[in-house]
Amino acid sequence: MRELYRKPLIRLFIVNGAFGALLGVMFVALAYAFDLRGLGTLVANSDVAVLALVILTFSVSATFAGAAIGTAVMLLPEREEDDKAYGGVDADGNPRRPRW
Repeated sequence: MRELYRKPLIRLFIVNGAFGALLGVMFVALAYAFDLRGLGTLVANSDVAVLALVILTFSVSATFAGAAIGTAVMLLPEREEDDKAYGGVDADGNPRRPRW
């Protein structure tokens, strides 16, 4: 597993996916806490409140994780020349490398 995590693209997916999933959980928690569009009332009066929250949290987290991964991939430079063209160089003129 550690060898897999050392690959930059896999690490990019894991880190951004976890961040997006965390944002999804926070979104559902805030929507429930502030009773957004009656969500808190609807869930509180439901017979299967826990199941409803689990399904909602999972689906929203998966959507946010996918959006975060997609955004990260689309923001990757296409070629090293693109790094230089967009100012991604250090003081010596060498292209900057991503830290992942």
